Amino acid sequence: MDKGGRLLLPSKCCVHSPGSLTVWYIWFYVYIQRWNVYLETQRQMQIETGISDFRVLFAYLKALIPHGIYQSTKRNCQVEYVNVDPNNILCVYDLELVNQDYNYLSSFIWANDKTVQSALHVAEGSIKVWVRCNHRLRNSYSYDVSSSVGYHRNFTTKGYRVLIYR
Repeated sequence: MDKGGRLLLPSKCCVHSPGSLTVWYIWFYVYIQRWNVYLETQRQMQIETGISDFRVLFAYLKALIPHGIYQSTKRNCQVEYVNVDPNNILCVYDLELVNQDYNYLSSFIWANDKTVQSALHVAEGSIKVWVRCNHRLRNSYSYDVSSSVGYHRNFTTKGYRVLIYR
């Protein structure tokens, strides 16, 4: 991103095939995650909000949510998907539809992509199907961690490699 908050695309951003689209999404995902991990603390919330707001557009671009739901969400939420006014019933309803359709599907698609597994040096045949996590445990947690940047910073300063996904 430049100083004005605009996204800087790679020089060859024209997409001609589904394979190059996948490569662009992987590039963009890695680019955004690097910002998430390495930014100064005072800019952390701004970037995290941008990533969360991007998820609705990402779900639409990957055809995980229908065009009508995307347009309705964009219009009713005014492209603000994080700090939503709870009195804005139409926006809340649309976001429930987005979450219902989206619900971790992209991580399943991404993690099971052979190109991604190859880039991460996953031994071929060691994982038949990658599954994100057990969602039945969701109600067992007492609070949400809004940011894991501090944890990742600790890992990277100690020389560990980290894999970040959302």
